Amino acid sequence: MEKEEVFQDEFDNYFSKFKNVPIAVYGTGKNAKLLLKHIKGYDFFSVVSSEPIKENICGRPVVMIEEAIQKAKLILIAAIPSSTSIIYSRIKNKVPKEIPIYDMRGQKLNGDEYYRKNSYWKNKLDDLYQLVDSHDVISFDVFDTLIMRKVLQASDIFLIVENKLKQTGLEIPFAKWRMDTEEEISRSCPTINQIYQAIQDKYKLDKNSICECKKLEISTELDFICPRRSMVKLLEYAYKKRKKIYLTSDMYFPKEIIKEILDKCGINISYSLLVSCDYNVSKMNGGLYSLLNRIEKNKKILHIGDNYKIDILNAKKNNMDAFWIMSGYDILTASSIAYLVDSAKNLDDRIMVGNFVAEVFNDPFSLNLYRGKMQLNSFHNLSYCFIPITALFLNFILEKSSNYDLILFPSRDGYFLHHLYQLVNADEIIKNRAKGVYIYASRSAVNRASVFNENDIKVVCNKLLEEDKLNIKYYLEMQFLLNVEEELDITIGQAIEQWGESGLWERILFYKSSILEMADKERKKYLNYLEILGINQSNHIAIVDIVTQGTLIYGFSKILGKPVDLLSLGTTAMPNQYIENLKYVNSIFGNIWNNVGGTAYSLSDFSGLQLFLEVIYASLEGQFRGFDEDGQVMTLEYEYNKELVQNVQSEIEMIMRENNYFKELEISKELALAFLRILYSQNSDMNEDMKKRFTFCDPYDGSEKRCNLMERIG
Repeated sequence: MEKEEVFQDEFDNYFSKFKNVPIAVYGTGKNAKLLLKHIKGYDFFSVVSSEPIKENICGRPVVMIEEAIQKAKLILIAAIPSSTSIIYSRIKNKVPKEIPIYDMRGQKLNGDEYYRKNSYWKNKLDDLYQLVDSHDVISFDVFDTLIMRKVLQASDIFLIVENKLKQTGLEIPFAKWRMDTEEEISRSCPTINQIYQAIQDKYKLDKNSICECKKLEISTELDFICPRRSMVKLLEYAYKKRKKIYLTSDMYFPKEIIKEILDKCGINISYSLLVSCDYNVSKMNGGLYSLLNRIEKNKKILHIGDNYKIDILNAKKNNMDAFWIMSGYDILTASSIAYLVDSAKNLDDRIMVGNFVAEVFNDPFSLNLYRGKMQLNSFHNLSYCFIPITALFLNFILEKSSNYDLILFPSRDGYFLHHLYQLVNADEIIKNRAKGVYIYASRSAVNRASVFNENDIKVVCNKLLEEDKLNIKYYLEMQFLLNVEEELDITIGQAIEQWGESGLWERILFYKSSILEMADKERKKYLNYLEILGINQSNHIAIVDIVTQGTLIYGFSKILGKPVDLLSLGTTAMPNQYIENLKYVNSIFGNIWNNVGGTAYSLSDFSGLQLFLEVIYASLEGQFRGFDEDGQVMTLEYEYNKELVQNVQSEIEMIMRENNYFKELEISKELALAFLRILYSQNSDMNEDMKKRFTFCDPYDGSEKRCNLMERIG
C-alpha cells in the first residue's frame, strides 16, 4: 500500500464520521499542507492562521479564527503534539463550546469538564467525623467502604481464580459459573457453601474440585484485599469515642471468613458483625437495618457505605442517618481519568488499574478538594503514569531475551530499564536469557564512529535536511568534533535558499577528509571499549531504544561489522535509510511517525509522550560525548532534574516490587498509553514546582536548547 493510502486510512480511522462536516484546518505549515494535498473526501473549506495572510494555501482561503467559526462545525489543529497544546490554549476561549476542536490524532481537546459537576465532591471528611460525634451507634459497610480489593471490580477475583484453576489442570469457565450461580440464588442471601453446592449440583463438578475452587476463592480474596486507611482511622476514632460499632454487610462469606479478612487489614477493635448470609436478610431488602434497629432500639444510628441506593437510601428508609462515601472504582469512573476503565483490555490490565485505584483513590475524599481532577503533585502519583508502559516494555525485552547472547542498554535512557532487567535476572535464574549490558552510547558518538566513506557522511547529515531550523555549524561541530567555518553558521533553511541542496552538500563535503580521519580515530576508541565489555565476541546482539529511526543499531552494526537487532517501544518511518530490512526490528507500537512527501506526521500521541520516558529512564550522569585519548568516558553537563529522575525511578521500582510486576504480564499497549495520557493537563493538574522539574537542556539540539515537556504536551 502506498504511503498516501496509509495516511488516508489513518485519517479516516479518526475522522470518517466528519466527512460531510465543514472543517477549518488550523495551521499554515507542513502538516496543514499535508492534509490538504493528500486527504480526500472532506470539506476542508478554509485554513486558519493566527495572523492575516492574503494568499490561498492549497486552494483554500486563509482566515482568522473569528471568521472560521462562522461556518466551521469542527476545528482541526494540523500540528505536531508540542505545537497543538500551544495553539489550543490560544483559541480555546474564542471557539464556541458546540464546535469541537480536534488534533490530528483524533483526540477531542475541548468540552465541559463534566466530572466536576458531581455533587459528591462537596462531601467532607470533617463532616463525617462530626456525624460520628453526634450518634450513639456507627454502622460501617465492609467491602468498598472499610476495605477494598486491589482489582478493578469484584468479579475480577473470579477471573483470577479461573486462571489459577487452569494452572492446576482444571479448565472450566469458573468466573461465569460463579457469577451466574450467585445471581440465580441471591434472593435467599446464600452463604458461600450454598453457592458452591449449587455449582456442584448444576455443573456436576466432583467434590474435590468444588473444595479446590472454594479454597482458591477465599485465598485470592485474602491476597487482593487491603484497608481503606482513612476509613479504618475513622472506625478507630469512633471506637475511642465509645460508640457502639457494627459492621453491616450483604455478603456470602460468613462471620468467620470476614473476620479473617478484617484481621488481615489490621482491623482488630471490638465490633459486632451483621452479615446477610448469617441472618438470611440483607441491606437490599432492609432486613439487616431492621435487625440493627431492634438490637439498638431508640439509639441514634449512623450508617456509612459506598452504595448510594443500598447504603444510603435504604438506610434512611429504615430511620437511620447515612453518609455516602465513594468506592475507589466509583471515584475513578467519576474522575477526569475515567477513560482508564475502557482502556483495560485484559485481566492483567484490570489488576493493574485495580492496584492503582486501591492506592491513589484509597481515601474516599482523595479528589473532593479538586472536584474530580487527578493530581500529579507527588512523585508517588506521578510514577503511576509510567508503570504500565515500563512493565509492558520490560516484559517485552524479557520475552525476546532468549534469542540473544547480549542485550545492550545504551546510556542514558537505557539506564533504568537495565537496572530493572538486572533485578529480574537476580531474582530468577533463567537459562538462555541474554546478559544485559549498560553501554555508553549516544546517536552522535555512534554516528561519528560508524563513518567509513562519503555515503556514511551523507547518512549522518541527512538530519539537516529534515529540520530546516537546525544550525549547520552547530550540528557538524557536535557530530564530528570539528571546527567549522562561520559561513555555515546559518540554518538549513537559509542554506538551501542561498546555495541549494547541492551547494550545501558541497560545503559539508569540504570537510570529508577531516571527518573520515576523525571517524577512524573515534571508531578505534569505541572498538577498544566494546572489546573490554566483551561485546565483540557475541554474535547475537540486540539493542534497546525507546523510539528510534534506527540510528543506533545502524551505527553499531557498522562498527561491529555484524547485524544488531532492535528492541523498541516505537519506530520512526521504517523502513528507511538506516533500517531497510525489518527482520532486525522488534517494536511494540511500530511506526509512531511516518512521512509523506518529505513531511513527517504523527501516527500516535505517543510520539510526544515518549519524550517523558527519555527523561524518567535516564541515568544521573551527563550525556555521553565520547572517549578521551586515554579511553575514558566523557560526558556533557547533566541537563535533567536529578530529584525528579531519582524519586520517580525509586517509586516505580517500589510499586513494581510491591505488586509483583516483575513477573510475566500481558499489559496491553492501549492501557500503557492511557496511563501516559494522564500527563495531559485536561486529565490532571500538576503544581508549578513539579512542572518546573520537567525543564531540561538538550546539548545536541541546536534549534531549542531549553524546553519543558509539560509545556510541549499542554
